[in-house]
Amino acid sequence: MAMITPKAKHIFTMNFSSNKES
Repeated sequence: MAMITPKAKHIFTMNFSSNKES
């Protein structure tokens, strides 16, 4: 599995949270 950078992980988490709220 490709390594996920902290920045990418933060963006992914933010997007995931936004998706859950919708």
